[in-house]
Amino acid sequence: MPTQVLDPTEQINAVMKKLLDGNVIDNQTKIWLDAEDTQNYFGYHQENQNFINEMIQVLINILGADRVGIYTSLNSWSKIVDYSWRGVTSQKLWYVKNDGKQNFYDFASFGGWTRPFIKEYSSEQNLCGLQLNKDFESGK
Repeated sequence: MPTQVLDPTEQINAVMKKLLDGNVIDNQTKIWLDAEDTQNYFGYHQENQNFINEMIQVLINILGADRVGIYTSLNSWSKIVDYSWRGVTSQKLWYVKNDGKQNFYDFASFGGWTRPFIKEYSSEQNLCGLQLNKDFESGK
């Protein structure tokens, strides 16, 4: 989860170094920037837009654009960067709507995204003592 306490480029470089050095990711792995917890961001939309833009650009430079996405909800996105901000629309969207439905029928366009890539439809499911989220993917 990103934090406003550290420089965005340094954060991404440090995390990616650990993931690459530890052989945690391969050439297929996608990285999703979490824009969900408003406490990890600044109080002003413009600062958050710049912060997220910088993190996304660093990730794209390391991995390529097709392996970088945004994980957020309509509510979180609106609070963090403003509902209408389109700065990272070219990245895939993994949105959160814990309604228990494995489909995208509920999706309402925001941030310039007209369709999602993945939906988290159920969170904090207990499976053998592990807390898991359930997701639906379009396959496209």
